[in-house]
Amino acid sequence: MSEREAPSARRPLTPEEIHSWFNLQRETVERLHPSWLPEIDAELIGTARHTELGRRWLANRLCVTRPLLFTLPCGVGPGSAHELPRFARLRAILREPAESALDLGSLALAARLRTVVNRPAVTRLRTMLGTQRYERALKTSSAATGTVELPWLSMQTSEEIEVLVGQVLHHGAHELAAYAAGLHPALAESVRLSYERCWWDSPYSTALNPDAAAACLELRETDT
Repeated sequence: MSEREAPSARRPLTPEEIHSWFNLQRETVERLHPSWLPEIDAELIGTARHTELGRRWLANRLCVTRPLLFTLPCGVGPGSAHELPRFARLRAILREPAESALDLGSLALAARLRTVVNRPAVTRLRTMLGTQRYERALKTSSAATGTVELPWLSMQTSEEIEVLVGQVLHHGAHELAAYAAGLHPALAESVRLSYERCWWDSPYSTALNPDAAAACLELRETDT
């Protein structure tokens, strides 16, 4: 790096950039999944994240185990803290991580959802996913998501439907993290911290392209 480039690379954060960075940290801690800090009782984590002092205590713990979000570089580049103000809309969507994951997961696994044809099972699935989300999945073509059509099934038990919804949530979390990673690494870290730690132990294939994911999340923003 030349001396001419160095001052630009070390440009101090503006108040807006600092505000966005700190807000993302706070919002992440507020929805932190307890499994990321197994040495702390889950009930204590739930209590701590609702107070400023508690959030600071949890953030200090996360600085050690997951430092990316809390030690962003201040230099230029797509992974720097300077870029975070651009993603205020996504940060608002991430306040409901389960809802966003179900949106993306139901879109990506639309072909699998369409295999549920037993009337009681359809009713239960519609209730668990929400009518709008379920009907949106039924209208989604496999070509739009990269999924493969599965054979139609005639029977699904309540237990099988619960497992299916769990798969939708799990898959949707990975779709959300993949989309966020394409925007900023700190956003992807924030997403991962919102779900079970074990979900990220191994590679996971996603199906949605960025445009499809963005369009789906925009619907979430409209609904909220």
